Amino acid sequence: KEAKIIKHRLEDEISIALYDLQGKLILEKNMGNKISGEHQETLNLKDLPQGTYVCRITGKQNSITKQVIKQ
Repeated sequence: KEAKIIKHRLEDEISIALYDLQGKLILEKNMGNKISGEHQETLNLKDLPQGTYVCRITGKQNSITKQVIKQ
């Protein structure tokens, strides 16, 4: 797949960072200010090789980490 949809419920100023399994930052994106509720963010994986990545979504007070697999 060329894109991955990440769902989250974080609010305030949101940023997304994508890392490879060695911890190298691959992508960083500011998603803007989000209000309370469920959100979807789309990551473009087109230029990345197949593999497993770690996605960290960070808000003002919380962060979540999700595994992303590009096949």
